[in-house]
Amino acid sequence: AYDVPELERAQRTLTLTPDGEVILDDTFEFSGTPRPIEEAFVTWLTTSVSDNTALIAGQRHVLELTIETPSDAFFGLEVLEEASTLNHKDVPLKRLTFIVEPSEAEMTARVRARVLSQ
Repeated sequence: AYDVPELERAQRTLTLTPDGEVILDDTFEFSGTPRPIEEAFVTWLTTSVSDNTALIAGQRHVLELTIETPSDAFFGLEVLEEASTLNHKDVPLKRLTFIVEPSEAEMTARVRARVLSQ
């Protein structure tokens, strides 16, 4: 799926906790020199970020995404105004991203998602 010869494994695991939270783990394993990984989420909904937390507001609830690993990662928010206009969309698409910098041959990104009341 990815044209990265050094990438030996890319595995996504979703875990539903007993209290209804979702944990997303993306694990990457490299042979040779590991490369940075950009994680991305897209949404049409109103979105805000503060360091390692993003809030996505729906009609009745808010989805809170928290980066747990790596501990020094933070969300960036890009509003894709031009692409949305070109695709005749009334509301701009938002792109949440964070970078996982390689520190060893295997690395994991973990994001916890939970629903909050508005």
